[in-house]
Amino acid sequence: MLSDRTRLALFDIRDNIALARSIVGDLPEATFRADKRTFYAAAVETDIADLPLHNPDPTA
Repeated sequence: MLSDRTRLALFDIRDNIALARSIVGDLPEATFRADKRTFYAAAVETDIADLPLHNPDPTA
């Protein structure tokens, strides 16, 4: 059974992945890579999604 903290972290990851997907939409890969603003926005969302895995203890 997952702790509440772990469950909430997984929900945050899921939500940030969904947001990154909504930013990218159905752009072809070449267009996505060429559009620095879209690329950066999606990259930031995936970095945010990864944060709980790197530092699960916010006091650390």
